[in-house]
Amino acid sequence: MSNGAMVTLGENLTIKRGAAGTAGDGGGVRVSNSTLVVDGAVVTGNSAKNGGGVYLTSGSKFLMASGSVTLNTSSDNAAGVGVYGESSCVINGGEVSFNTTANNFYGGGVFMSNTGGDGGSTTSFNMSAGSIIGNIAYTRGGGVYFRYFGKLNKTGSSIIDGYNSGSDASKNKVVDILTKVPIANRGHGVYAEGRVRTGVMGTVTSFYGRKETDSLANTNLLVYNKSNSNNYDYVFEPTANWTYRGLTQ
Repeated sequence: MSNGAMVTLGENLTIKRGAAGTAGDGGGVRVSNSTLVVDGAVVTGNSAKNGGGVYLTSGSKFLMASGSVTLNTSSDNAAGVGVYGESSCVINGGEVSFNTTANNFYGGGVFMSNTGGDGGSTTSFNMSAGSIIGNIAYTRGGGVYFRYFGKLNKTGSSIIDGYNSGSDASKNKVVDILTKVPIANRGHGVYAEGRVRTGVMGTVTSFYGRKETDSLANTNLLVYNKSNSNNYDYVFEPTANWTYRGLTQ
């Protein structure tokens, strides 16, 4: 869908077994300069290079009120929902669950990226209800991966549950491709890098941030539960406004 369209995927609709191939994006739905509303539909069992379930680009909007994006795969990033090119993602219900990337890639549940630079400041993720659970990535960001100039907010009753210990399949995880053992300091719940601003985050299990110039080993910077009059008081670069917590997963 493209050219300013607005499409709602409602109840009793299932989009499944779409395959964009290892070079194509958007296995279930591809959206360009348009708005996609998921309100009761199920997007499942689809595959693509990026955006196994849903792929958005060119200033598109993804709005989810109910339904699910589940059990999709990608051969690159964004197994569930891929949000690119100054697009936005709003989740007010439903779930993004049990999606899996390929080896060495990011964002099992939701992957959000821009090309960098201040022009990408319109990229945003807002979640007030619903859940992101059980997703798997093999490098960073089991639940959500976010990079390059954008705004990231999680409020209300929403759930982004990352691995801490045990074998609960409902936990988002970043795991080793061969052993399937969870890897520490990779953001099982949320991983953010570059200039990413976050607002009131509520409770997020395993939220890691790293500035672009850090090495891969230096990924143990966790931003957690901070709010003040400035909604976007966190910038992922060294500032006095950072809050650190010493979680190991």
